[in-house]
Amino acid sequence: MDKGVYRQGLEALRYQKRGPKAKSEVYESNLTEIDKLKLELEKEKALRKRREFELEVLKKKEEIERQLRSRMFWVLQLELE
Repeated sequence: MDKGVYRQGLEALRYQKRGPKAKSEVYESNLTEIDKLKLELEKEKALRKRREFELEVLKKKEEIERQLRSRMFWVLQLELE
């Protein structure tokens, strides 16, 4: 634990960045139709952003694996000669 936080007491713990952010609770039954649609749009945007990130990571992983296979192929070819 950070010594500064320890000296400041438990009140300072509220301002520490720890773990995932708390999800805001929104009661959809109290929202108007437009607000419900806006909320749904925000969720879809967040999901799309996450999926695009996962796709980017997967592409990089495949590229690295392809490079490693290529290097291993050439190393084996040199050993056989």
